[in-house]
Amino acid sequence: MGQLKQCRVPGALLGRVSSIGWLVSTALLPLSYALTLPVAHLLGARTTLVLAGTIGAAVTLGFLFRPGMRRSDREEGAALSPSPGWDASFDKNPDRIDGSSPRPGTRPAAG
Repeated sequence: MGQLKQCRVPGALLGRVSSIGWLVSTALLPLSYALTLPVAHLLGARTTLVLAGTIGAAVTLGFLFRPGMRRSDREEGAALSPSPGWDASFDKNPDRIDGSSPRPGTRPAAG
């Protein structure tokens, strides 16, 4: 999902889009915490957990079946390319901060 976001969102807006994603993901946590205890007392802990898992799975699957949700630009004939500002040097070796790769057969310098 992260790479798809990087390919579709302009580099200048990537931070804002990621921030909104986190905001939406965490905004309803207090409401869920407030509802969990009364529902657990009413239905029982096991039923509450099964119900929460079922609802979460149903919502996820529901979004997957929305028109265009699973289609990428590749299926439409256009190749996905990183957004402007993406540092392609990290594609070489994501384990190295500077993006460089050691020569084959050598070990990277420690530290």
